Amino acid sequence: MKRHQMLFVAISIALTVPVLAWANMAIPIENPIDKKIIFDPDPGIRLIEEKVRFTYEDEAYAGDPRVDVRYVLRNEEKVDRRVEMVFVTPDISEESIFEAEVEGRSVDVGETESFSDMPANWKASRRLPVVEPVSGETLEKSPSHFERGEGQVWGTRFSMVLPAGEETVLEVAYESKAGIYRYQEIINQIYSQIYYITPASFYSGEPKVTLEVSFPEEMSLAFYSNIPLEKEEGNVYRAEFEGLPEEEWLFTFADKNGLFLGTNKRALNNYPVLSFFTVMAALAIWLWKNKKRKWKAALFLLAGACSLFLLKPSYGSLFLLYMASPLMAIALLIFAAVWIAKRVMANRRKL
Repeated sequence: MKRHQMLFVAISIALTVPVLAWANMAIPIENPIDKKIIFDPDPGIRLIEEKVRFTYEDEAYAGDPRVDVRYVLRNEEKVDRRVEMVFVTPDISEESIFEAEVEGRSVDVGETESFSDMPANWKASRRLPVVEPVSGETLEKSPSHFERGEGQVWGTRFSMVLPAGEETVLEVAYESKAGIYRYQEIINQIYSQIYYITPASFYSGEPKVTLEVSFPEEMSLAFYSNIPLEKEEGNVYRAEFEGLPEEEWLFTFADKNGLFLGTNKRALNNYPVLSFFTVMAALAIWLWKNKKRKWKAALFLLAGACSLFLLKPSYGSLFLLYMASPLMAIALLIFAAVWIAKRVMANRRKL
């Protein structure tokens, strides 16, 4: 005897900056009282193992990792169950991958379709801040809260059989679009991913959980995870747990190239540079007035000018500089013309 049932295998929603991906599984059923979809609190399925691996293969475009999720499920009932799976994702384009395998055998997947409601008895964490990975600080423009079900939710269907009393391995692979935080307060943009762990708590058992993120070895990055991961050989971060963590998994990372002063905050980088330049310029002016020390003034001015290369201007300031460049060029020409005219007049007086 086989029983049909709908199973949400994973949830991955594409949202705007800065949060992008959420995933995990539970079984939705219809509440007989109000007819709303809820996660089944007694599904008759034990989650034995869950392994999640984010793999970033391309250093040049680190925003879209491949996500491999491995579930080991045990049907604790005495009958086989044919389960209709729904893997909920962003709207997957034709170029994106989506693969599902049961016990190593590929499963045919249907077309992506939209869903309007999420289970009423599951609420995601209301506070999902984006953390700056270099300093570990919460960013100022992080969302104050996150409501589940925001944005367009899509799912891809496939089915599998769970034999009575046996363990079944389900493997899913897909591409996850990253959240990107690139406000002017930071220098290098921050990529973020969120993996929702709590839906799996509707299953019975204390599963073995493995969380892993793999980056290219040559990639120099700052990495933050709210669930501590240990850095292993290469550029791999990993952690294992007996039982589900009690919070959702958030990780962020940023490229460290160009962070000469060890900070990704634009203000913390630029203020010391401008202060140093100001001091050097003031010393150069003071020394210039003492005609015997003009060479020292030139050295101080050169040191101050070189420090400006450490400045990290925002896109807005670069745009204003670009727009104002014609006026600056005209002003420079006028200044040069006036200076030359004064020099010529001074030389004539001497003659």
